[in-house]
Amino acid sequence: MVPKNKIELLNHVNIVKIHNSLGIYSNIGESLLQYINSIKLDDGGFNLLDSDILETQSTYLLYSCFYDKIPPELVSDLLKYQLNNGLFTPRFELPSDLMKTYLAAEVYQNLGHENTKIYDFIMNDLGELEDSKSIHYFNKIRKLLKIDKFIEEDLDLNHIAYSIDSNTLYSFYNYVFFNRNKEKKVENIIKEKIYALLLDSKSKLSNPELFMIYEILFELKANMNYWDNYVKDNIVVSTIPKDLADLYYFSFFLIKVDCMKKQNYSGITERLRQLKLDDGGYKENFSSVTSSIKSLFFGIKLETLLKEYSRSNENT
Repeated sequence: MVPKNKIELLNHVNIVKIHNSLGIYSNIGESLLQYINSIKLDDGGFNLLDSDILETQSTYLLYSCFYDKIPPELVSDLLKYQLNNGLFTPRFELPSDLMKTYLAAEVYQNLGHENTKIYDFIMNDLGELEDSKSIHYFNKIRKLLKIDKFIEEDLDLNHIAYSIDSNTLYSFYNYVFFNRNKEKKVENIIKEKIYALLLDSKSKLSNPELFMIYEILFELKANMNYWDNYVKDNIVVSTIPKDLADLYYFSFFLIKVDCMKKQNYSGITERLRQLKLDDGGYKENFSSVTSSIKSLFFGIKLETLLKEYSRSNENT
């Protein structure tokens, strides 16, 4: 189906991008490719917004999904939109700017070109990086550029509040996954504080927080019983969510605590079918009419999760 406008094209691009990331490669129709070529800018780039100026994210998405490679001559055009400090954004607002710069770094890596401004920027020891999310994306850029040194957070675990918030969980996550010289006693304190959080009857953890806790504990080879019991007490008893992201988390949690029943599986599968659009995308919830990057991500991830669960059950 040929898109009627750039918005429809963007939805299609997002579907193809996530399919590709999962190893599901879609056939590109000639008519679709003709439409994409028809909106290409004179400098070879793209802009899916209302502008005729090359936009880095649109250019990266379209070339990475529909072309073998980005033309080398486009490198100099991309450089026009990079600031002297290496960022690809007009304002220094962390962590969103670091996210955009990480995407730009991927563009250059796919081109096989070095970008010295990004490299120089990321080699600076940015003292203003105090929030855990910014440190996370900063470290991801370094990892992408194969800079084997990360910013390590100072964890003053003795002063961390009993009621841990999402920023504290980011700090724990960064320590566990990015700190090179981890101390066993610190890891043990992290585990104990998370255990206490899971045992606290007043704790009302969001699904992303509970998912992050699972990753931390799993990486630390910790006792998962506390996490399992929290899920069984707070998640398993819940009704099937109507929001697609929550539907994915709900399914993931049920599978991990071995509580996925036949009626759960049928209900989740039916809910996913109701949220799927004719063009292959997904709605975030029943009030949505179009897909988004978030809904596509969780929709395809949930489909993959359910297929893997179904296959594993057939083999047992």
